Amino acid sequence: MGTWQLSKDDFGRTISVKKGDDLVITLAENPTTGFRWSIEFSKDILQLAEAPTYTPAGAGIGGGGGKVIKVVARDAGECDIKLKQSRPWEKQPITDDDIKFHVEVSA
Repeated sequence: MGTWQLSKDDFGRTISVKKGDDLVITLAENPTTGFRWSIEFSKDILQLAEAPTYTPAGAGIGGGGGKVIKVVARDAGECDIKLKQSRPWEKQPITDDDIKFHVEVSA
């Protein structure tokens, strides 16, 4: 089983993995602004390996940090991982920071 490290730089890329492989997605986030990353994917093919975590970049109040989302390839197939940065209370997103990866899982 392998581990794939992904970031915003991998946007639009197709990732070919094997069943049981981990996809670790690291994204910049600053929760004090209200913006949070949300994730969507086919739960038939992928699943969250653990709850997403946030690590502050420093000790300062209001500073940014990194969100880490770990997903495991559960079954063979293809799907997209869609990540969206938004403020949950806003109906129209004011950012175009959506990210998408295409994932192909082989047995």
